[in-house]
Amino acid sequence: MKLPNIGAGAWTGLAIFAGFILLYLLVPPLTGGNPRALSTDLLQPPSPQHLFGTDELGRDVFLQFVDGVRISFTVGFAAAAATSLVGIIVGAYAGFSGGAVDLVVMRITEMFQVIPTFVLAAVIVAMWGPGLTRVVVVIALLAWPPVALVIRGEVLRIKRLDFVDAVRCLGYSEGYILLREIIPNAVRPVFALATLAVGQAILLEASLSFLGLSDPSQVSWGRMLSLGQSYLLTAWWISTFPGLAIFLTVLACNFVGDGIGAYVNPKGRKS
Repeated sequence: MKLPNIGAGAWTGLAIFAGFILLYLLVPPLTGGNPRALSTDLLQPPSPQHLFGTDELGRDVFLQFVDGVRISFTVGFAAAAATSLVGIIVGAYAGFSGGAVDLVVMRITEMFQVIPTFVLAAVIVAMWGPGLTRVVVVIALLAWPPVALVIRGEVLRIKRLDFVDAVRCLGYSEGYILLREIIPNAVRPVFALATLAVGQAILLEASLSFLGLSDPSQVSWGRMLSLGQSYLLTAWWISTFPGLAIFLTVLACNFVGDGIGAYVNPKGRKS
């Protein structure tokens, strides 16, 4: 089977994703360690016994790092899926309806675009309370406009094509045409945006966790950064490894998103 030509950068990004997922799947069963377990080895530097050192409570930073994969990836992929769903619904409805409906929906979309996402997300989470589900919902409610704009443009283009008129002549309803004929042909560019949304969601969750707006019972890379900032000069390893993980994950998302975007764009695709 021939693999899609999405570029070396995209495959590198997918390899980074796979590496983090394998870490989470293999390390806990093999080590049997508890990332929340306390010990008397306080602020120990990286060593064979503690690969990433320990924190101020003697907890193993490597085990916390691995457990943070679950939180960051769950938030990232769930928020990207929810963002894409909201954007597809809003954009498809606006583009297919046209007229006053399209005008009103696009003005609302532009209003959401100019809102400072991080500031509003921080305010909402601070008022609503921490929790992974709430963070995902907040991200989805604030990050959908780019997807909606892309879908709207595709729907406007596709609904004028001859095959849509042919389906309409067969007697199918407008709702059927939108759901079964237009949207399936309009969603290809969304895959690239969804990949970029994963990185944005992970970065936003890490930022909220860094500010203390996260569930204290959950280990996340952002929370590790927040707890390690007080020991940045004396115990650099507490913040360095989760910081590198966030950097690599967001970079991987951009690589994969660019590769998929070039692949689904016929003008940018290489033979």
